[in-house]
Amino acid sequence: MVRPKWIAALLLALVVAAGFAWLGQWQLERAVESGHVVEHSTEHVLPLNSVGRVNSAPTTDGEGQLVHTRGTFAPQDYGMLADRLNNGAAGYWVIARFTPSDPDVKGRTAQLAVARGWAPTEERAEAAIARLKAQTPQAVTLVGRLLPSEAPAAPAAGPDPFLMKEMSVASLVNRWHGIGDSDIYSSYLVEHGAVPAGLQPIYSPPPVEQTTVNWLNIFYAAEWALFAGFAIFLWYRVVKDAWEKQREDAEAEYEAALAAWSGAAPAEGAAPADDIAPARDAAERVAPGADASVPSAAEAEAEAEPSAPSNSSHEPN
Repeated sequence: MVRPKWIAALLLALVVAAGFAWLGQWQLERAVESGHVVEHSTEHVLPLNSVGRVNSAPTTDGEGQLVHTRGTFAPQDYGMLADRLNNGAAGYWVIARFTPSDPDVKGRTAQLAVARGWAPTEERAEAAIARLKAQTPQAVTLVGRLLPSEAPAAPAAGPDPFLMKEMSVASLVNRWHGIGDSDIYSSYLVEHGAVPAGLQPIYSPPPVEQTTVNWLNIFYAAEWALFAGFAIFLWYRVVKDAWEKQREDAEAEYEAALAAWSGAAPAEGAAPADDIAPARDAAERVAPGADASVPSAAEAEAEAEPSAPSNSSHEPN
């Protein structure tokens, strides 16, 4: 890794990774720039029929919108919701059915669920309901915030299985009296302004503005980050492969030298006999701690040659 060519290759990989990282950052900036805040002018009071929908899911434009309408409350359809929070305090909602005087967008009579106020205890909620039921129905102008209906839930086990906790229009329709074939507003209204006696206003702030995110740009940014990491990994993989190849070649050269020393036939691709001395030198470089008792090539050849007869042995005079 510290050889000049691999250091140069590392610098090149770092440059490529830096380019990929810059592209990823650019994609993140694009994701933020292309996102936009979903804004609704919910605090401008509009007619109920301009945003309210009947017999269908409410639109996003009407969610949290302040609306006004004129009509009457149905005394027989007052009710109560349990476990409702109001500024963090648990209590009860007093709810009612409201019939607008003006027809809906289809020209028909429609019914609207309304949350009129909040009480800290069940007793105070029931007392307020009793007073409201005793009043003579009369036309009133209603102002409030339009909110989407909550999902219905199965009644919980307890002393009152009919006690509701969710402001579900679908559940309320089954409890209302004398609505016939009237249309039903899909949203419910939280009443604003003066609330009935014995109740407190329900805290209903404007909806929080939401920012959309361009997920495609975020996906591209993650891809560029992976590419940057892969550039560094590729350099490491190439260096490691070169190192492993060098070790394999050195081991093969060492094994060929050992085979030549032992007098064995050289393996296929091994060095020829004339190259024994260079092979020995290479083997000693690979394994400097090899056994010193292994004879050199010259010693092995000297031992193999038969000794010549001596001329100094008892020759006749």
